[in-house]
Amino acid sequence: MALVFSIHAGSLTALPGSFKLIGTQRNLPEKVWRVMYRQSLPPIPNSIDSVGVWAHGIAQTERPDLARDAERVARALVSAAIRRTKQGEYIYARIDVTHDSLRIEVHDPGGCDYAGGFETAELSSAATSFGASGDHTGHRAWVILRRRRGGTS
Repeated sequence: MALVFSIHAGSLTALPGSFKLIGTQRNLPEKVWRVMYRQSLPPIPNSIDSVGVWAHGIAQTERPDLARDAERVARALVSAAIRRTKQGEYIYARIDVTHDSLRIEVHDPGGCDYAGGFETAELSSAATSFGASGDHTGHRAWVILRRRRGGTS
């Protein structure tokens, strides 16, 4: 069962595929349920703040202990994606929520990027794991944040 909404460039519509909530039945066994959020963003500086607020809000609802890290990671990934994305194209952000983690992924049409730099340092300090890949369809970077035992993020 899935609820499908679309957030495209900041406005909510009912277009299938752009924003999905999947498996939101929380009465499923803890290790089974999963929620997925998706958003598309234009390659403009305001998208960095927008994705930060979006990621923080989702994390605050789903995994409050990861809210600050989720915001920081989403902002870093979108900041890097903006450099690779031409005007008229879109950046796609996705957050998967499981019983013990958030997986934040950003996809842009830019291709391979080996620059690393600030974003890589930012991700490695917050992430359980992270990675990136690129090919003719664009560049994809992801980060997994896990619940911290005995601490806050």
